[in-house]
Amino acid sequence: MAPSKYKVIREAKAIWRRFAPFQRDYPNDDAHHERANSYMFRSRSRIPGLTGRRVFLNIPVPHDYLDKHQNPKVKFPTNKIVTSKYNIFTFVPKNFFEQFRRVANLYFLIVAILQLVPIFGVGSPVFVVLPIITVIAITAVKDAVEDYRRQQADKEFNSTTTHILSNWTNVNTPANPTSSGFVNLFKKPIVAISNLFSGKKQPSLIEGCSSLHGPEFQPTIWQDVKVGDIIHIAKDEPVPADILILSSDDPDGECYIETKNLDGETNLKTRNAIPETSYIQTPLDCSRVQGYVDTDHPSSNIYVFNGNFTIMESDNDDSRDASIFKNSYTDDVRMSNLPSQTIPFNNKNVLLRGHVLRNTPFVIGVVLFTGNDTKIMLNSGTTPSKRSKIEKTMNKQVGFNAFVLFLLSLCLAVGYGITMANSSQSQRDLFGFSGDSTLWQGFINFWASVILLQNIIPISLYVSIEVVKSFQALFIYSDLNMYYEPTDSPCVPKSWNLSDDLGQVQYLFSDKTGTLTRNVMEFKHCIINGKVYGKVIPGQETDKQGGEMQERKGTDKATMISEHFHEMKKIFEPEYCEASEENITFCDADLYRDLAKDDEQSEEIKQFFLNLALCHTVLIEHNNKADSSSTSLNNNNFVYRAESPDEKALVSAAKDAGFTFMNRSKTTMGVDILGKKYDFELLDVLEFNSTRKRTSVLIKRPAPWNDIVLFIKGADNVIIDRLHEGQDEIVEQTQKQINHFSNQGLRTLCLAYKILDEGECEEWRERYKDALSSMDNRDKLVDECCEDMETDLTLLGATAIEDKLQEGVPECIESLRAAGIRVWVLTGDKMETAINIGFACSLLNKDMKVYTVTNGNAEQVEENFFHIAQEIRNKEVHDGSDAIVIDGGALKHIVDRRKCLKTLVELAPIFGSVICCRTSPLQKAQVVHMIKKGYKAITLSIGDGANDVSMIQQAHVGVAIAGEEGLQASMASDYTISQFKFLSNLLLAHGQMSYHRISEMILCFFYKNMVWTVSAFWYQFYCLFSANLYFDYSLITLYNLVFTVATVVIMGGQDLPISYENYLKNPQIYKLGIKQRFFNTYIFFTYILDSLYQSLLCYFIYHLVNSSGVDNINGKSSSLYYQSSGTAVAIVIIANLFVGFHTRYWTWIMHLFTWLCIILIFIFLPIYSMIFKENFYYVGIQVMQNANFWLAIPIAVVASLLPRYLNSYIRQTYYPNDLDIVRENQLIKKLQ
Repeated sequence: MAPSKYKVIREAKAIWRRFAPFQRDYPNDDAHHERANSYMFRSRSRIPGLTGRRVFLNIPVPHDYLDKHQNPKVKFPTNKIVTSKYNIFTFVPKNFFEQFRRVANLYFLIVAILQLVPIFGVGSPVFVVLPIITVIAITAVKDAVEDYRRQQADKEFNSTTTHILSNWTNVNTPANPTSSGFVNLFKKPIVAISNLFSGKKQPSLIEGCSSLHGPEFQPTIWQDVKVGDIIHIAKDEPVPADILILSSDDPDGECYIETKNLDGETNLKTRNAIPETSYIQTPLDCSRVQGYVDTDHPSSNIYVFNGNFTIMESDNDDSRDASIFKNSYTDDVRMSNLPSQTIPFNNKNVLLRGHVLRNTPFVIGVVLFTGNDTKIMLNSGTTPSKRSKIEKTMNKQVGFNAFVLFLLSLCLAVGYGITMANSSQSQRDLFGFSGDSTLWQGFINFWASVILLQNIIPISLYVSIEVVKSFQALFIYSDLNMYYEPTDSPCVPKSWNLSDDLGQVQYLFSDKTGTLTRNVMEFKHCIINGKVYGKVIPGQETDKQGGEMQERKGTDKATMISEHFHEMKKIFEPEYCEASEENITFCDADLYRDLAKDDEQSEEIKQFFLNLALCHTVLIEHNNKADSSSTSLNNNNFVYRAESPDEKALVSAAKDAGFTFMNRSKTTMGVDILGKKYDFELLDVLEFNSTRKRTSVLIKRPAPWNDIVLFIKGADNVIIDRLHEGQDEIVEQTQKQINHFSNQGLRTLCLAYKILDEGECEEWRERYKDALSSMDNRDKLVDECCEDMETDLTLLGATAIEDKLQEGVPECIESLRAAGIRVWVLTGDKMETAINIGFACSLLNKDMKVYTVTNGNAEQVEENFFHIAQEIRNKEVHDGSDAIVIDGGALKHIVDRRKCLKTLVELAPIFGSVICCRTSPLQKAQVVHMIKKGYKAITLSIGDGANDVSMIQQAHVGVAIAGEEGLQASMASDYTISQFKFLSNLLLAHGQMSYHRISEMILCFFYKNMVWTVSAFWYQFYCLFSANLYFDYSLITLYNLVFTVATVVIMGGQDLPISYENYLKNPQIYKLGIKQRFFNTYIFFTYILDSLYQSLLCYFIYHLVNSSGVDNINGKSSSLYYQSSGTAVAIVIIANLFVGFHTRYWTWIMHLFTWLCIILIFIFLPIYSMIFKENFYYVGIQVMQNANFWLAIPIAVVASLLPRYLNSYIRQTYYPNDLDIVRENQLIKKLQ
């Protein structure tokens, strides 16, 4: 039954109260918000006291910017990126700090120090410190191996090659590096004497710029790039730092970049050089440009970059020499006296670290920000130290055990003090009491009791956990179900200590591009003038098209494709067609039959595909490496580079249909139409944005058209609202087919056009030009001009494109949602794309009501969001049928306003699906942080690019898709997989296995140590609370080391309640982990109470057995060790059987070690008692010769385990959980 709205909202408000303290640290103003972000992600501190940055280029640095050593005052960070946690100097202190955050480790250290105090006289110091040293050393080695792998990845990344200007002086870096103190005392005289004998002069600034070979670009590695360097980026090279573009190969300074590492988009974008420096083409040109760049302070906003470039001008180039600045370091240069020109620049004039240069031979720029000051790193944060939720909970349980230890020790100390105070002198002498005060004796007894009962907190637990988690990491790595053969990639666990968190994930945050999708668009269908084209090709149908294919059983794929190409060749020779029998996605011979007719439909088809060939911003990259093995019809290979994969698919579809886009310049576009080439004059482009939801081009067509036409494409609702009257029938047919395409999960666009007369066009262009140059309300004026033009349109039709998801994504998401995991998609893509993908991957469905919060001013966003919130609250039942899509701009306003943020946190668990689009990397991390802190829920983030690093690091568990977007995400992740679908294996199978195993192992560890230690406590009531040993020291040492540890570790390493396949088939079982049904405070206390009961039973059964005073066949009185040996044997048997009772998968290894550990105690006692001839001499043999000893064992075992068995029987029979039911069904099938 779905929860009522009141219950859900009450729970959300309770959660908000936990979240509120975090929110109070984030006021509404931008300055505080930026500081909050800096605090959240621990970015390296920037240059204090400065509002921006000034970078000098080929001019001396003024005195105000120099220190006493004539070096720049501002020290910029290096370009070296470090994602590892440690280095050779910080490993020991930092790792020790990490390890001693564990309460148990701190406790063990204190106890070890305590035992070294001579007054307690506890054996050899070596054996005292050996356990804690072993625990720390094993964990340190594991951490070192993990971090070494990160360092190797960093080294590979930092060693990437780029080219910077050499034989030239960068004045922004220290020209005279100085050392301080003792080193500097000797360094300066040595350098001076060396220069004196060598005749070497101290070079001036300009002298340093010249060399025998002159300035030239030379290779260097990324980590050596510095602020102020002039850098040369070649085609297809990634950008190593944030740079200002000075020039490119293009005369106009234009270049094209791919930004997927920052915003997740694979489409190409344009950037432009500063027009005044676009002449720069050679190293010599670079060395002559003079000026300085002022920029904003380093900021994490990847969409904003503002600054000014002040260029110093001279009368002629010859004046640009040393004579101008010959006293550059002795006299302050008055730059204001030189002729100068200040040019503003913005985000369109810079390249950011992570961008990749495409379709441009080279770019020359000046480095402005390096390393941790770059935007990509400001969006990443430092590598966090993550601990699993069970480990954090276990710290509390260790704290409780420490409290119990303190309480028991205090009871013994008080009891000892009272006993001593009430004893006579003869009793004192008999029992060896010293003459010290009662208070002092009680104090000493307290610490002696702490040492006696120290095993109440098991020191071997943490080592055992490390061993078990190492095995779990090996199982994950070795799982062939997560092996991806095409790239030879297994699942790689990088953080071994988080495996149990995989079984408790409640919120999953996913990137879209490259994570859910392959970002491959395929043109499938179209409707032109009311007629649908595009057959469903057998083998390429979507799930929702399967029914159609059943109705077309007689369809033959080969015949369909053969007819398509046959009819095509009747009309034109497909010189540029890339479609072949193997890769064709659009196939319909009727298209060419209709195209061959000289009628209205033929003209509409030509207009339709001409629209596709002209209405876009696609670029052409020529590819000279033709594939000789290709079976396509294309003899002139070139590649389209588009700002969106949709555009590329549409232009490629037009090309395959015979309308080939050939070339473009700023004013013309060339198209081959059915084998004949035409040049079209490009008048204007009205670009797409999220508000307009459409793209238009104004084209002047040559003969035979000789007209001016506006081609437009966009969302169906936007285009249809702008059509002229009289098209009702075609509109109805088109709208009906669009709905059909959408229901199949296809992306749709409408196409239209409009013929203009020349006078109308010129008048509009003048108004449009004025709007573009307006300083006031420019955006509003431009939108008004566009609205005026894009009216009275004639509908051509619509397209249907399939966005190819990764294999198995919808099924994986359905399984995860059935498991109770809430899936959020955080993407940099536009809202329409994100929504379409949501439907395609089953995150959204037609039964859901999808709310959208679009960008606008803060008041509009707040009003829209609160309207949605009120509508949600008014619903009686919340069953997950509501979804919300939030734009990144709107998300910023929501996060900045406490009331809005509070509402979002309150409603988050109500929504069945949440999609945040147009989000920056930092916003992704903020959303994860909000849920992580607000709901105390385990979060998992998954992505594949550098733009996902921040959210991967912010989540409890970070997973990277090892794809085509570089190593940043993989380097920052805890697990690396090759396909999104493997998440179901990682979480539903390995996650649950690890969670069940670790939970049960920890509980059994606490149990077995508690039952052993408290047994010794009961004895203290019979030895005057003197903190004497109850068990022989050898038994104390071997209990955890030999007699009980193996069964617990084996259970933690290989227990399997149900089969791997049943974990995947029954995702509902995962909810038990989300609700923490296997490891919580209640279960912990049941195990503790069980151990207290069993310790009491074991001690007093053997106390009664030995109370007669005659215990052996010789009739001699028994000693303490007769009783304690019997108790020890019973506890070892019970502890091993108790672990076995909770083991659900008995392998031969489990059988072997369970019975072996029990047998060992019977072998050890007689052998040990014969070898060591002290108090324990012959005790083991005499105990086993006593019938009472053998009689007490089954009584103690049965009486101890019976309550646990009855409880388990009642629970599984009358109150089974999902795991019990599935396990029972599995056993029944196995028996059948």
